[in-house]
Amino acid sequence: MNAEEFFITTANSDSIIPPTAHHVSIHEADNTIPNMNSLLHSLLVSAKYGLSKPSPDCLETVLYNAKLLRVLHLENIELKSLPDVGKLVHLRYLGVRHSEITELPESISNLRNLQTLDISWSGNEFELSNGVLNLVQLRHLRMFRPMNDCKVRVPRGISRLRNLQTLNGIYVGGGIAKELGNMTQLRSLDVRSVSEDHAGELYASIMKLTGLCTLSLTVESERVSYNSSSYFWYENSLFPCLESLSPPPLLQKLSLTGHLIEIPVWLGSMENLTKLYMCFSHLSENPTTILQFLPNLKYLSMFHAYKGKRMGREFFRAGGFPKLEYLKIVSHNLVEWTEMEEGALPCLKQLYFWNCMRLMGLPEGLQYVATLQKLALLNVHEDLIRRLSPNGGQDNYKIKHIPRVSYFGHMSF
Repeated sequence: MNAEEFFITTANSDSIIPPTAHHVSIHEADNTIPNMNSLLHSLLVSAKYGLSKPSPDCLETVLYNAKLLRVLHLENIELKSLPDVGKLVHLRYLGVRHSEITELPESISNLRNLQTLDISWSGNEFELSNGVLNLVQLRHLRMFRPMNDCKVRVPRGISRLRNLQTLNGIYVGGGIAKELGNMTQLRSLDVRSVSEDHAGELYASIMKLTGLCTLSLTVESERVSYNSSSYFWYENSLFPCLESLSPPPLLQKLSLTGHLIEIPVWLGSMENLTKLYMCFSHLSENPTTILQFLPNLKYLSMFHAYKGKRMGREFFRAGGFPKLEYLKIVSHNLVEWTEMEEGALPCLKQLYFWNCMRLMGLPEGLQYVATLQKLALLNVHEDLIRRLSPNGGQDNYKIKHIPRVSYFGHMSF
């Protein structure tokens, strides 16, 4: 492939797109997009969010001429609607990320060669039309939203997409949960707004997905007022009957977002699990009692997973977490982590404390974790930083062996 087939530019530059360019990337797009040749194979357009608004008419003119287009990626573009893409029958990738689009044109049903559809971070209240069911070659459907209540509804019959391997950001109410059980080709599944209405059917379907490698479950959330109706946030509900779930045996990555009464017993038997995210679990019991027995766990993120004020040596014992390399703890409640056994966390490389604003000290025994390469402290108590300071800090001996120690994202020691 010749170098002249590729062209990268910014919209405010004076560059002219050469007629030989087959792959064009435009950064910081403004209200216009240059005309392009009919041989275009891929087009990537991005803008500074909130500033640039390429007009639909301009984009439609470009797409009308690009009959051979295989890749179309639009990001940070404040479009309310996507121009007609029905004639782009060779399209394999369509991405509309960080947009205000809330629906796709009916003509999307013509894209029989489409393999990836990415509408992540696009408009709220997104609902896919029945035209998506005609995308028989679709392998990856990504619909991630930052808030779990911004779920995406898909049409009944979604299980007809037999080539689909990735299904992220889906709401499974209205009978969709039961359909998932027929999609045994799935490798990655992200379900939003899990509720009692469909949890039983959802768990039963997940247990049929024997090839699943990545699973993310987020319970429905409730809008909570703070002092007045002017201030509110969304708080996750309690996971419904999670103990009845038995995850697929090949699962490697698991994310659970929602309140838990206790750690599911089945978590301790997931031999292939390498990554675990626990968010807003608010457990009163020690979650590591079960988690420490996971033989292949390398990444553990506990985001408000434990609501206790104190962590002792029982949290990280010698012989537990044999392969853990990354540990992240986020907690508004944690005040002290007193000690850890020598020989605990034998492979730990990165340790993060985020928003642990009440934490006053790091554990005795941390100095024995010889593998530790990075310690990151973001938004923690200033007394903790003073204790760890190399300039006379009384607890500096616990971390002086760590090559990289950062505070608020900057190298401080």
